Amino acid sequence: MVGTLCLTLAALAFGLVSATQHPHKLRNDKRHHSRTLSSDNVVKRGDTFSGRATWFNVGLGACGQFNVPSDYQYGDGYPGPNCFRSITIEYNGQQEVATIMDECPQGSCDESGQLDLSTGLFTAFAGLDVGQFDMTYVNSN
Repeated sequence: MVGTLCLTLAALAFGLVSATQHPHKLRNDKRHHSRTLSSDNVVKRGDTFSGRATWFNVGLGACGQFNVPSDYQYGDGYPGPNCFRSITIEYNGQQEVATIMDECPQGSCDESGQLDLSTGLFTAFAGLDVGQFDMTYVNSN
């Protein structure tokens, strides 16, 4: 018991000594001091957009989660920083809230404002046989 206590105290003392031996310095060379703030790529809540809605079969999304067809989710051309953000989509006076969970296949969302909707979300607005429709959407958060 005394041996265990001595060993524990020695380990703690060694840890404190070694922690003070190598002080960590703030490395300013890896910081983005020269970068200016830009609001060009910031989408504010309430901004309204318009574009074409298409549909796709869901699965493992670009945001890292497995989705099912009934999920009200969509994909756009660049989901990374926007994963899990919500929008409100409107078509023919009907509104539905959707969450970004995926990205469009390359070349699929080339038009500005185009979104790929899950089949469940798309059929809330129109039949899959329609193929596409023009919509507006607003950032919810």
